[in-house]
Amino acid sequence: MARKEPSRNPAKFLHGRTAARLGLRGAVKGQMMASNFLEELPKRIFIGCLVLVSLVGAFLYGAFAYRNKLPPIPQLKVAYRTMTTVADNDLTSHPRRHHLQPSRGGGKGVTVRMTPDDGALVFMAGFFDEENQIRLIRRDGTLVRKWSLDYFDHFPDPDTRVCDVVSPLRVDTHGAHVTPQGEVVFNYDYCGT
Repeated sequence: MARKEPSRNPAKFLHGRTAARLGLRGAVKGQMMASNFLEELPKRIFIGCLVLVSLVGAFLYGAFAYRNKLPPIPQLKVAYRTMTTVADNDLTSHPRRHHLQPSRGGGKGVTVRMTPDDGALVFMAGFFDEENQIRLIRRDGTLVRKWSLDYFDHFPDPDTRVCDVVSPLRVDTHGAHVTPQGEVVFNYDYCGT
């Protein structure tokens, strides 16, 4: 007598006809899903290619429009200029805030030099008395000489100004040197010498 191999069909473990119906329905549903996917595939590929061609076309037109000053490039430049001008002319903040921020350490890290007064002078540049200044002081803090640095005085003609600023406090100095003759050589940060 031949021994029968146990069936590995999961339908045998369920109740007769119900298992056969579920198996048949699952197989039909799987075939329908595969069929739908294959039917939808050309449509999805077409839509993907259309999106890709649109993006490449938009990029190429943007590069061509920028080079030949075609719309919307001039309008975007005017909008950008208007937005940045409004930011520069912000009436709610003082021009000093452009360069100065609150101290993070609250006085920590300040060094007080306790050497006796040897007659040497200290050269400082920064914001003093609501303006850009360069100062020469003694070690005890007494003022020897000060130079006011007004960007508008040094560049009176707006056409010769490197920076278009609304206040001389929007321009900071970057490097300064005092000569033995008492002359000061300095540079406005990115805005001229």
